[in-house]
Amino acid sequence: MKPQIYNFETIFNFGKWKGKSLLEVLNYGESRYIGYLIGNNILWFILDPETMNSLEKIGFFDDLAMSFNGDGGRLPLDAMGLKKEHLLSILRRRYNDFTNDPIVYEELAKKRIRPTDIKDILER
Repeated sequence: MKPQIYNFETIFNFGKWKGKSLLEVLNYGESRYIGYLIGNNILWFILDPETMNSLEKIGFFDDLAMSFNGDGGRLPLDAMGLKKEHLLSILRRRYNDFTNDPIVYEELAKKRIRPTDIKDILER
């Protein structure tokens, strides 16, 4: 799987919503799926900053629940000890890490190294 920057028109090339755009997924009411991608650290899902800002303006991240593998349960961000600002910071850093060096990002993503680890490695 290759990392990809998602805006509203980007078509998913993997998973449950393969062949559908991010906007279609959201229009189906599947914010929980986006929460799943973020909460499970799916590193090939990278949000475009303009898209992230648009989602933030409409309050998308305010009550975002993360769903997890396993029992299909979901938890709100605050129940996981995450604040919206922390989540947005991670997503912005993920975008920056990828756009600064896509080759290194992809190699580290294959090893499932988190974006914070990628930033630390790139600064060495």
